[in-house]
Amino acid sequence: MNRRQFLKMATAAAASAIAPIGHNGRLSASSVTRSIASKHFHVQRIERTTVRIPYREIPRRAMDRELPHWRYSEIFQVHLGSGEVGVGETLLYYTWGVTEDEDVERALN
Repeated sequence: MNRRQFLKMATAAAASAIAPIGHNGRLSASSVTRSIASKHFHVQRIERTTVRIPYREIPRRAMDRELPHWRYSEIFQVHLGSGEVGVGETLLYYTWGVTEDEDVERALN
């Protein structure tokens, strides 16, 4: 047996040991997704913080004239049901829109 065959066999054995089996004896992907998502990927809360970051001295003159709104950023902390916390950021007004309260509510539901 070569290494590739061994790894395929070991992966299949590990997956069958931890995965729920459907009513027809087959692996049910939807039940796996549902059980994992409901337990670990449920968003409990989202914290949003808007910050104003000043430009550095040299580019400030041009940036204040051309892109004054790029100094505003929004920091997100997403708290999951598993206890994990993810952090992300976006520049406000960098793209066509900003994060609305409805967007946050949709992620929470």
